[in-house]
Amino acid sequence: VTNDKVSFSAYMDDPAIAYVHDVIIPFKNVITSTPSHAYNRLTSSFTAPSDGNYFFLVSVDISADYDALCIQKNGHPVVWGHNDGLSARHIVASCVMTLKNGDLVTVNHSL
Repeated sequence: VTNDKVSFSAYMDDPAIAYVHDVIIPFKNVITSTPSHAYNRLTSSFTAPSDGNYFFLVSVDISADYDALCIQKNGHPVVWGHNDGLSARHIVASCVMTLKNGDLVTVNHSL
């Protein structure tokens, strides 16, 4: 059992990928990342630095550009968040994933 603390917070301020299916949502602005290499702002991806259970929470304003999002582990869908097509202006998705050292987590735009 390790006592490693892992955390990151990132956000986007450029809605540049409107309506493109299966593209990683660009959370390029990093507030904090511990350890510093866990979240890569250039690829907008998280790489697990050690085996363990990880909690992810994603919140995306979908008023103009996003119909749905998908949190993926190693390229495979884990959880989806969808616009209801009527009045939803925000998608929030969360999950707990068991990851191995080196597993890759991304948030993708989905249609």
